[in-house]
Amino acid sequence: MGYNCNKCGSGKLKIDGTYPYHDIYECLDCNYLGHTRIEDCCRRPFLVVAIVHYDHDRYALYHQCLNCGGAEKTKHLKTKEYGSQIRGDFNQDRFEEWKVGKSEESNMIYGSLRHANYQNSNSYKYHTYLLSEEWKAKRALVLSRDHNLCKLCNTEPALDIHHLTYDNLYNEPLEDLQSLCRACHVNLHRTEFLKKHSR
Repeated sequence: MGYNCNKCGSGKLKIDGTYPYHDIYECLDCNYLGHTRIEDCCRRPFLVVAIVHYDHDRYALYHQCLNCGGAEKTKHLKTKEYGSQIRGDFNQDRFEEWKVGKSEESNMIYGSLRHANYQNSNSYKYHTYLLSEEWKAKRALVLSRDHNLCKLCNTEPALDIHHLTYDNLYNEPLEDLQSLCRACHVNLHRTEFLKKHSR
């Protein structure tokens, strides 16, 4: 394999699946699932020289695959070198079908992998945790402890629970959590974000 992980850049990849025009890989370092287009036009390329007639004087020669219709149309072939090898007219319909098939396959794979990578992500784990009965019970205890009042403005009802630290995430002691109203919670995260990114 001559490519690296799109997420971490590692070259330690394992082919996890193959499609007509793409390979699916799993990174052995970060477990990211990715896909890459294969180097050839298809799995069984059979290239011949085909001619495209533009008008009575102008034409171009290309390699076109008889199996899939694929071609690299950015690379003209030299007439002196390939003129005697012409096997027929360039099949534009097959070429368009190949381009559409390759694009549709890429979009389908990308959507599937995006979902799979999300399910393997820390974000998914965190969002799942926030929907758990464990978190709901912990949230209720913090709201009760803080009398359902925002601990920053001390005036608005608390709707959110804020993590003072993520050091004990998924196993937080109640002291790591505080009740906040939505406005104070949003402002607090905005301030933290600006402080972190303005260095």
